[in-house]
Amino acid sequence: MRIVHIDELPVQSRQPRGREGKSVKTSIIMHGDPERLDNFNFRILYDEAGDIYSPRHHHNFCQFYYMLEGDYDFGQTGHAKEGWLVYVPEGAFYGPQSGTPHTRIAVQFGGPAGSGFLDAKQHSAAFEELKKLGVFEKGIFKRNPDVPGPRTQDSYEAIWEHVRQRPIGYPEPQYPNPIFMNPAGFSWEPVEGSAGVEEKLLGVLSSAHLKAATYRLQPGATFTASGRGIYIVLAGNGSVDGSGYRTLSTVYLETGEQASFTADETTELVHFGLPTLDQISKEPPAPRAEEEPAYATT
Repeated sequence: MRIVHIDELPVQSRQPRGREGKSVKTSIIMHGDPERLDNFNFRILYDEAGDIYSPRHHHNFCQFYYMLEGDYDFGQTGHAKEGWLVYVPEGAFYGPQSGTPHTRIAVQFGGPAGSGFLDAKQHSAAFEELKKLGVFEKGIFKRNPDVPGPRTQDSYEAIWEHVRQRPIGYPEPQYPNPIFMNPAGFSWEPVEGSAGVEEKLLGVLSSAHLKAATYRLQPGATFTASGRGIYIVLAGNGSVDGSGYRTLSTVYLETGEQASFTADETTELVHFGLPTLDQISKEPPAPRAEEEPAYATT
């Protein structure tokens, strides 16, 4: 088990890497192992200007977003409102993205298709190296005339290929679009065997059976969490396996681990499930012709 308190993390201000907009503030909450296919990156982003722009694109990894404050526009695929949870499947196109000022939590992770997920250091190093070979404009990498490769390419795609030194492959999407979940539309249901604990089951997603849910604990109630995934305290305080938690404390459980939350006051949690290694293909998808360009802007 790992526990991190977001309010203790340093906040970094930087330009978006490969996307358009002014500086964004972010804190890395935790990350996985870049050598493993189930690697992940878990962070909070503070878009104070609300001007970050991404063209219509897709990725070879999966994502969860939770909107803490404000809204975030996913273009023709939908609009995420405050308090909503969004699941973005690997391979599914979405965007163009823009938004008003907002704060969101993002979890990006290697999905069932087996492409893994780039480490932040790998991503940053490749971004700096590619700036010597071309320019990044509005989410697109444009190579210099004397540099081999596509003239224009989605920025993340170009970074991924630079790191991996092979053409990127995208899986056939298990869902064609992002899935938007509004917890306010669900009813609280009692959790069997846990007095004073209620659940909103928002979904069980993909072939990896990723659970998305929120939980509510009454004062004095205990909830035992298990299985690989992340829990975020949205409100309340108490303890988890002897360590104190408070609003925006986060807990990560690895496969086979469990943790018991005991509430001192009414507590709400949001949960993102993550795939286990046995749910991930050992053979990543082969490069294939795309139905629409990865850098489409409409």
